[in-house]
Amino acid sequence: MAAPFGAVGIVSAGELIHDIEFLPHAYPPAAPTDRISAMALNQLECYFADPDFRFNLPLARRGSEYRRRIWAAIAEIPRGRTRTYGELAHAALVALGLWLAPAPAVAVLVLPYVLTRFFLMAGNWAQHAFVHPDGPADGVRNATILVNASHNHRCFNDGYHAVHHRHPALHWAEMSAHFRDDWRHYAERGVIVFDGIPNNQVVWWRLMRKDYAFLAERMLDLGVHPAALEARVAMLKGRVQGA
Repeated sequence: MAAPFGAVGIVSAGELIHDIEFLPHAYPPAAPTDRISAMALNQLECYFADPDFRFNLPLARRGSEYRRRIWAAIAEIPRGRTRTYGELAHAALVALGLWLAPAPAVAVLVLPYVLTRFFLMAGNWAQHAFVHPDGPADGVRNATILVNASHNHRCFNDGYHAVHHRHPALHWAEMSAHFRDDWRHYAERGVIVFDGIPNNQVVWWRLMRKDYAFLAERMLDLGVHPAALEARVAMLKGRVQGA
């Protein structure tokens, strides 16, 4: 049968689908030869019209039990997403560890993974928490910059996030020098710059505690934000509420 990317061949025998093959564009189409291949043809046409269509074809069993588990896991990957064999292997390792020794597996495999993912997401959220009212879709205005932050020395100047949004291809080693040379541009865009906050997780934690005064006291004065502490607190609150 014809497909958007070329042609597809259906191999059936008895009441089972044995194979679905990708064929060249020039391969001539042929009519289904039995009920099962006709069913496969119909479901493939539905899939080409709607990528979220779910197949329910009777498939011939192939491969070892391990391979069938891998194929079943691949089939569960949502459309538009990817998953590597490494991720599948990690999931299998965690499952095996939990079965053999639950407590050590949780301590060694599960907790580090969960905590790392959580704090990465918390830090990334904090980098975009202060939405500028004049540009809610402006990636530069709504990102932050951390200077004099220990996080920058360990994580490839990740604190210069607004710089990254403006120059995605800029090498991390050049970000601090770029900001020193062009800080006025970021000031004019209303970018919030914090001085001396170690990392973005601290920003997230202070926001969760609604400790705006802590953040306001550590804003670098670029000459565009309010000078009074109370006014800075009000500005930070307003920008977070607009997120």
